Amino acid sequence: AYTANQMGLNRPHADLADLRVPTVEGLYHCGSSSPNGGGVNGYPAYAAANVIVSDQGLDQWWKPLALPGTGKPAAAAGSAR
Repeated sequence: AYTANQMGLNRPHADLADLRVPTVEGLYHCGSSSPNGGGVNGYPAYAAANVIVSDQGLDQWWKPLALPGTGKPAAAAGSAR
């Protein structure tokens, strides 16, 4: 069971909130237990892809998701370092 400090961006642990595994360079945490992953199909992979292309200096070829009701692009979790 999760504790209160493991919810949201601290899911499953605060050190993994930006989807990067801090002790292993180039390893990313993406799955249903990643931030905003539970019950949001496809989002963990989308968020990890954003972090990976950012870290590798690659171009993001896909259209960014928009914030509901605004039409403005949403920043993916962990995309900024």
